[in-house]
Amino acid sequence: MLTEEAHHMFVGETGITRVVQRTCEAMREAGISDPTEIAKVRALGVIDLPTIQKKLHLHYSLSLDLFGSEVSTNAANAFNAGIKGRYHETQIKDDHRLRDDTYPVLKLVNGTITRVDEPALTALNMRLRDDYTQDCVKGLLRWNKVISTAGYDFQANAAERRVPSRDR
Repeated sequence: MLTEEAHHMFVGETGITRVVQRTCEAMREAGISDPTEIAKVRALGVIDLPTIQKKLHLHYSLSLDLFGSEVSTNAANAFNAGIKGRYHETQIKDDHRLRDDTYPVLKLVNGTITRVDEPALTALNMRLRDDYTQDCVKGLLRWNKVISTAGYDFQANAAERRVPSRDR
């Protein structure tokens, strides 16, 4: 399943790259220097960059919801049963059984958002969500390179998320 999801990420990322490229080409051909001139860009029959950004935020946040609760005994049970895995499992430096490891999760504690180390086994969804975010950022960097190479001052971005550093 992780291989299939990687394929979906690749297809989506390359498809959006083509859309961004075509938008930049059409703007350049029409002499449009400001990508935020939405009406002028749309009149060219392409999707303007601010709309791409808006849809990126929508679909990114909806995708994050699909991972489930940050801390989940269901995810732990699926992992132990061998039907749920982690992204690049063989590159992660741990015992691969997750008995004594922890993973950082943001939780509301006494009215304050606090970083809490949860057992890695039950924080599996959070780990997968963080890995997904890192993969999305790679796609964003490629899209932004297309935009900057075309000479436009516009940066697509994902909603701010914390991605903890860790050994892989």
